[in-house]
Amino acid sequence: MGCIFVLWEIREGEHRNRMRGPNLWGRGRKGKEKSDAGSEHMMDVLNVVNLVLTVGGIVGGLLAYRGGMARTANEIQERVIAALESELTGMRARLEDMKAENTRLSLIIDTICVALRRRGIAVSIDGDMVSISDDHGASTTTRIQEEQVL
Repeated sequence: MGCIFVLWEIREGEHRNRMRGPNLWGRGRKGKEKSDAGSEHMMDVLNVVNLVLTVGGIVGGLLAYRGGMARTANEIQERVIAALESELTGMRARLEDMKAENTRLSLIIDTICVALRRRGIAVSIDGDMVSISDDHGASTTTRIQEEQVL
């Protein structure tokens, strides 16, 4: 692109910018006076097109950003759901293991109570209280302790 020289002229009391050499549309100085209205109209059209493209680019960028955020949020939500389902499955398996362990411990306690009863010691469990009595009439009642006592 060649150099553009701007001359400042005073014509009829007004300051006007004049381009020296070819103008932006490839026309020489001849016919410039006639094409000023067309050039101004073309510049107005180009300004409007530029404004529309800029606004469209901004709106498109915002929509793309919002869509990306929604997609990212959906992916994170899917990962969290998968992790929670995995944890829930693990918790259900632990619950089943605990139920089986609880049943086994109940059977052990029942077996111990039956064995002690055969030796003349009666053990009864009522809630969190344990009563132990023997054939001689001696009895002891105690509360089940939450923590293991050494």
